[in-house]
Amino acid sequence: MNFKVLVRATINERWLMLANLISEMGLASVFFVGFAGYAAYGFGGDTRIVALVMFVLHFSAMLGAAIGGTVVDRIGPRKTVLVAGAIMFVACIFGQFVDNRFYLFLAFAAAFGFTAAMIRMGYASFAPYLERNKSGLQKVNGLITIGAYSAVIIGPALGGLITSQFPAPRVFLLTLTLIPISLILIALRVREEYTPKRKSKDERGTPLNEFFEGVGVIRRSRSLRFYLLAAVAMIFSFGAFDALESVFYKSVLQVEMHWMGWMGALLGLGLVLGAVALSVLPGKMVSARLLLILIALNGIGCVVYVATHNMVILGIGNFITGFALGAFMPMIRTLIQADSPLESSGRVWGTIDMMRIGLLTLPLAVSPFIADFLGVQNTLIAAGVLTIVLAFVLAPMGLRVDARKKDQRLIAQVDPLAEGADSVKESPKT
Repeated sequence: MNFKVLVRATINERWLMLANLISEMGLASVFFVGFAGYAAYGFGGDTRIVALVMFVLHFSAMLGAAIGGTVVDRIGPRKTVLVAGAIMFVACIFGQFVDNRFYLFLAFAAAFGFTAAMIRMGYASFAPYLERNKSGLQKVNGLITIGAYSAVIIGPALGGLITSQFPAPRVFLLTLTLIPISLILIALRVREEYTPKRKSKDERGTPLNEFFEGVGVIRRSRSLRFYLLAAVAMIFSFGAFDALESVFYKSVLQVEMHWMGWMGALLGLGLVLGAVALSVLPGKMVSARLLLILIALNGIGCVVYVATHNMVILGIGNFITGFALGAFMPMIRTLIQADSPLESSGRVWGTIDMMRIGLLTLPLAVSPFIADFLGVQNTLIAAGVLTIVLAFVLAPMGLRVDARKKDQRLIAQVDPLAEGADSVKESPKT
């Protein structure tokens, strides 16, 4: 853990980190074991069954991200987390009655994916509501991410422990227990330091219009367009992993379901150390170039992860993948928030997250059929190689983004890259 970042953090920011840690423990344990694992082991699913479950989960998350971004801009990240968390609590009660009824399981996956995306959108949007300069954004995003990724160590390990002793649906009890604790912390201990000038009800228009306003902000900014493509490149190959990874464990490695939990915990360790590594970097190194390096490193980790049957090498590859992703996500959020006006920051990140999650459905749809010809293992290797190729394809655009002049970084007269004092005139302290 990077104690320097914790020392620099305010009490408000530390409570936020703890709330996100507890919330994400409940979400991560369910995703790794409760959905991907149960689809393969509990329903005896082949690649198509697993792909269908993960498609429903990701499609609903795509909608949750898009709507969540608009909701954040309307009511703020704190209220967004509280509302979505309450819905998640009800959904997890429903999850206890799924058992072996596949269509109820799909309905639960849809509800879970939608509300989980909104919860994560709320947490991911907190930084510009607490800090309004680049170093502050980097600090808060680092704290939020370290908390979330620490949960990815603990959550899957707990999920593996629960499913090794009890029926798989019981893993959702963990979410049912932890989400209310996180909501209490958000309600009682966390506040927003900045409030944007929000539109009146007459000015807002429909949620769809507000979504397209976010699309317009991205379209008008070269840097935001690059960050969108970088986010897609980083996550695109994971669609194949979501469809095939549990089958890889079951049919290729021929190990028990709880191994997914243990390896998920190792991935979480990489995520945490990646986020910690980012938090100690000088601000000038937070750049498009480093994003591209992390995308390539992620692809390398994916290939190492699935290229052999050796569990030690598999663990090393999983750790590399986690490390790259752990540094990438808080970095790209920092860069996006630094180039977005506060009143549109939720929609901008929501739009990017929606497209990022939405494009996961393409490899989800095709990878089971590719696996019929190439085999599960070879398909996963090809997905990792694709990530490396995409990093090189995006390199010229990334270098142009880093080479831009300072005045080209400004959006709506906001200079969020200014170090030190607050530079946002329209967002006074509340």
